[in-house]
Amino acid sequence: MNKIVIFFSHAGDNYSVGNIEVGNTKIVADYISEITGADQYEIVTHKYDGMAYMPLINLAQEEANKGELPPYEGAAPDLSQYDTVFIGGPVWWGTC
Repeated sequence: MNKIVIFFSHAGDNYSVGNIEVGNTKIVADYISEITGADQYEIVTHKYDGMAYMPLINLAQEEANKGELPPYEGAAPDLSQYDTVFIGGPVWWGTC
């Protein structure tokens, strides 16, 4: 079976753990790939690079309320070649 992990992960200033080089979701995506042999596709946006945690959270909440999505780099993979798709992203305000 062909598997892929598609994820967005935020490195930098994070709640309670401080400034991190690799986001928590990336760490989990790596574990899933290691265990299952899944390919990976990381959703990358530079809109939030260098932002402190609280301004980032406030902006993300504003965007969510407006239904806005940040632009991302590259093209999404063709999912028709995969039997299993794992999806991961940050959890903010108890939601995903």
